Amino acid sequence: MSEDQENTQYQQPETTPPPADLPSWVGENQGVTGDFTSAPSSVPSVSEGGIQGTEYPQPLYPGVESQQPYAQFQPTPGYQQIPGYPQPYGYPTAPVAPSKLPTEPRNYVQFLRAPAYKIWKPIVGLLSFAAVAFIVMLIIQMPLAVWAIFSGEIPLTTDQQESINAVMDLMTTPIGFLTNNLSLAAFIPLAMWWAWLFFGQRPKWMSSIQGGFRWAWFGRALLITLPVWILYFAIDYGIAYLADPVNPFGGMEWKADSLFFLLVIVLTTPLQCAGEEYLCRGFVNRTTGSLIPNKIGALLVGGLVSSTLFMFLHGAGDPWLNLFYFSFGAAGCAMTWLTGGLEASTSVHIVNNLLGLWMVPFVDRTGLFNREDGTGSPAILLGVAFLALITFILVRQARKLNLPTETAPGSLGPGSNRDTIADYGRNFG
Repeated sequence: MSEDQENTQYQQPETTPPPADLPSWVGENQGVTGDFTSAPSSVPSVSEGGIQGTEYPQPLYPGVESQQPYAQFQPTPGYQQIPGYPQPYGYPTAPVAPSKLPTEPRNYVQFLRAPAYKIWKPIVGLLSFAAVAFIVMLIIQMPLAVWAIFSGEIPLTTDQQESINAVMDLMTTPIGFLTNNLSLAAFIPLAMWWAWLFFGQRPKWMSSIQGGFRWAWFGRALLITLPVWILYFAIDYGIAYLADPVNPFGGMEWKADSLFFLLVIVLTTPLQCAGEEYLCRGFVNRTTGSLIPNKIGALLVGGLVSSTLFMFLHGAGDPWLNLFYFSFGAAGCAMTWLTGGLEASTSVHIVNNLLGLWMVPFVDRTGLFNREDGTGSPAILLGVAFLALITFILVRQARKLNLPTETAPGSLGPGSNRDTIADYGRNFG
């Protein structure tokens, strides 16, 4: 054998160079030796059409069989993919529970109508809420009632009217006023917790559709309402002075309990006002409005039911007073709807009650809660007009601040029920 033949016999075969358009996941040893039997270390995402991001492997060398495509992923029936998240290769995702928050834009009244909403929930929720609220108020007021009976403040008599009058007189004392305010303030946590229990929405969503009480907006609403309501009461007091120039307010003097009464009014009246707002404009407005799928119908039903309840809670027998209370409730519902939360209506309620009660510690309190027929007059229409005015002003201010009237926090995906107020600070830049 010649030397040339011997060199040819032991010469290494030439290696075909790898193609330039190899997939990115081909390893260093793949494509050079033709070894294509091992699976890639990372696999592209899978969709209904197969493997995204690359074509199925083709033969790399003449005579080498092409690699077979990986088996397409078939999800198990009953599972669905989480929106916005890629399908994991080879494993089905866990089933996704219906969102308890709206996944499409909802206003305050229809905010409960989320994918997890059931028609029986608002009905059972309202009935059970009424029972629990009665028990809570009874527990708070029971110590005062027991003390009043044993001290003789409330006589043990069969005369029903006498007992009612004694109770009303007791409520005009500082301790009675305090007890009443605290029992109404209890509606704040009760409304939040009951909505969480029945609808799965965390307590913060009762305050606004942005998920929390917007303190900056509340403070601004207070500052706007205060001068408007001072003007309203100035006109109202002027009318009272014209009716009785000698003694328009029934006489004012410092009493032994004036300071205590004044502190009770200043410290607890805001809580009492907020409690009524969370009850009427919040829980009742939402639960009754959620029964109606139509947006306008929900606003009308929620506003009508909650405003009527607000009127009856004040126990007035005078038609003019009932007109004012119903108008107050309707204006609060409008502000809640058009500002996306309870802050505006709460601010008006607080300013109205504080300005209306500041004289109580210094005057004769006999008949303070007398709302029988004949105690009202057409002068009530002035208050109705100012309610319309302040509603217009606050809604216009909310528009300037770009406060949302509809949100869909459930569309943010898992965990959105725990999110805080999103980008609210931009409204005050």
